[in-house]
Amino acid sequence: MTSLRRLVSVLLLAAAALFVVGVAVERGGDEHHEGTEATESHEDEEAGELLGESNALVIVMVAVSVAVAAAVWLRRERWLLWLAIAFAAGFAMLDVLEMANQLAHDEGDSTVALIAGLVAALHAAAAFLTGALLLRRSDS
Repeated sequence: MTSLRRLVSVLLLAAAALFVVGVAVERGGDEHHEGTEATESHEDEEAGELLGESNALVIVMVAVSVAVAAAVWLRRERWLLWLAIAFAAGFAMLDVLEMANQLAHDEGDSTVALIAGLVAALHAAAAFLTGALLLRRSDS
């Protein structure tokens, strides 16, 4: 069971690292789309900031990811596993939304969409394996 805990933790950490890469790639792409930025609505800009554009939010998201990964690896409480499932599944949904958003717009970035898809897969795998941990614990 310890190796499964480690795998979940590594998946969460890899997802956090790849999330940071995706944000960096997306911000780098913004420089190439300066002309289209002027046509974006104020609501789109606010939505972008809520979904990871702000530095503070990126830092908080990574810090929470690291904390959840550490909790899964080091602690044995069941409620922490439920928290990890909720966290990973919630972020997987947000990652899928980001991927769809990137693919839906003409100005969308296919590289960012690919990264968001990979991050979603990592989060989904972490949620699934954490569920397996919970099932193992209930059988013991």
